Amino acid sequence: RNMNEAWWSPVIQIPGELYEGKQSSRMLVAERAKPGSILVNKGGRRFCNEAGNYHDIAKTFHNFDPYTYDFPNVPAYLIFDDRFRKSYFIGPLLPGSPPPEWIRVGNTVKELAEQIGIDSVTLSNTVERFNQFAREGNDPDFHRGESRYDVGDGDPKAQYPCLAPLDTAPLHALTVLPGDIGTKGGLATNERAQVLDVRGETIKGLRAAGNVAASPMGGGYPGGGGTLGPAITFGYIAGNNAARDRSRDE
Repeated sequence: RNMNEAWWSPVIQIPGELYEGKQSSRMLVAERAKPGSILVNKGGRRFCNEAGNYHDIAKTFHNFDPYTYDFPNVPAYLIFDDRFRKSYFIGPLLPGSPPPEWIRVGNTVKELAEQIGIDSVTLSNTVERFNQFAREGNDPDFHRGESRYDVGDGDPKAQYPCLAPLDTAPLHALTVLPGDIGTKGGLATNERAQVLDVRGETIKGLRAAGNVAASPMGGGYPGGGGTLGPAITFGYIAGNNAARDRSRDE
């Protein structure tokens, strides 16, 4: 059950950061909410509320265009200005760190667009539109900064915690990809943590909890601990029921 679902998150990949010999990924969380940045797709357009929760934002990367037979939001790019670079952490980088090779830099929007292969006119229009919203302190396109969740990862010292124009050259671009924290697929279980077969009947002596069991959350993610709570609860239930059943057998 839920074999097509996961706990999704936008991620970045730092060259040389490996796990078990393969390229690893880092979640991109707070950077998206800080003022002075936007997330654009490879068409140069914004496509989500950048400050929203990582699970639902990552779902927007899965949008499929049947005409072009492509995923227009993969890859995406976090675009930010130099004030942002000097003020906030970016992945493993401390505020003010010189941009490494995996961050593209351009003195103008046109120059940056050429660096990442995006239409410069579209990107320029996107930045100009967002800058106008940011100066007014609202985002009618995607409502960035309107919820308490958004503001939680914003900058409490800024005039608008999640909004500021990108107006300090040079501009920077960081490639962003869809990723996951873990999968949601697994064995179907009932309220006693007993594993069910394809007919919905219990399989004697077999129980499951945690990440080996299908997540009870379906396609949603209620918040931090969304995996831990069910694992602890159904692990406890499975253990108690297993002990009770064994004592009956004896």
